[in-house]
Amino acid sequence: MIFENNKHIEVSRGVIKIKGINALFLRQKNSGQNQFEYINGNKNISRESIDNFIFNIKENNDFCIKNKIIYQHIIFPCKAIAYKQRFESLGIKIKNIVTEEHTSQHNVYYPSLKNISEEWFIINDTHCSYKGYIKIINEALSRAGINIPILPFHLKKSFYKGDVGKMLGEKPIEVDIIDRFDVGSDIHSFTTNHVLPGNNGEMHLKINTQAPIKKRVLLFGDSFFVGCLNYLSHLFSEVLYLREPYIIKDVANCLAPDIILSGNAERYLVNVPNSQTNPPYFTKFLNKNIKMEKLGVINQIAFESFFKPRNSIDYKNWIKDLELVHDIIMNQERDYVSILNDSQIDFIRDYAVNIENADIKYMLMNVAANNRPEGPYIKTKLNDYLLKLNK
Repeated sequence: MIFENNKHIEVSRGVIKIKGINALFLRQKNSGQNQFEYINGNKNISRESIDNFIFNIKENNDFCIKNKIIYQHIIFPCKAIAYKQRFESLGIKIKNIVTEEHTSQHNVYYPSLKNISEEWFIINDTHCSYKGYIKIINEALSRAGINIPILPFHLKKSFYKGDVGKMLGEKPIEVDIIDRFDVGSDIHSFTTNHVLPGNNGEMHLKINTQAPIKKRVLLFGDSFFVGCLNYLSHLFSEVLYLREPYIIKDVANCLAPDIILSGNAERYLVNVPNSQTNPPYFTKFLNKNIKMEKLGVINQIAFESFFKPRNSIDYKNWIKDLELVHDIIMNQERDYVSILNDSQIDFIRDYAVNIENADIKYMLMNVAANNRPEGPYIKTKLNDYLLKLNK
């Protein structure tokens, strides 16, 4: 009852709020990872969980050494650690869940406690702010021996309803987010989220044909890595995220990445599973609630092409199609009248349907129409997009 009896703290709907600054934290009392029982020092991580973590990291390291893959595991700190001084000024003890046994493992990165600050986290969310993600990713990659270029960016104000803010039913608050990077990026995004009943089997693929670092990166982790995707996709040419706590070797063997990052939120250290007990990854899609028809043609082509060998014709042609999309957008449609083959027209048409940007949708569909003027589906879609732009 340490929180419930503190006059400076409000506890409601599974959320802890520090009054005055309105910082929100996931309570998890008798649920989930029950994180504050460990943060307060009332509980200690089990020997089994620590041993599982050590075993998994050794397996990850051994796999990457054998396959000559750069590797690093990231432990994303609990938000409460950043607010340690505030909590302790209110008489509430705060300590790390992570232990020296975790951080002493080869290629495991946890930020220095003196560097973890409140600005690393969104005030109404469990996750990091853009500042936190960039600091953590840059430091982890640097430790792995990767030279990271400085990417200048512009910020904008956005109203954001964080995960713990939603739990309380609070209104969105204004936060700074990255509006754009001042680099010549060409990012194409693909996901399995449309087909899933939850996050089990979640994959996000980012392709950037203009990236400064021409490397393929695999990410195995939780939702904290999703928050890193925007930044990582501006650094690397290929980034694939899979929601898994450790390396899935059959997937990594198939994709032959240059770099693997695994990671977890600090609270997940309390119940680390052993990687040997995990079922094969593809079985996540053998679920009656999976709606594969919602995947969409472009997402299907993307994952089929990406999982083929990098020297295969299908993979190379897919990358060329993505570069074609970039060229069309950069050239504002010019020079693309009646010169595309049927396969390219189909790709441009389907890509236009898949994206959200209304101007680019119309631009790409117009190119498809110029190359296939009698196509009834293309004409219908082009008229639909034009009507929406003129509203």
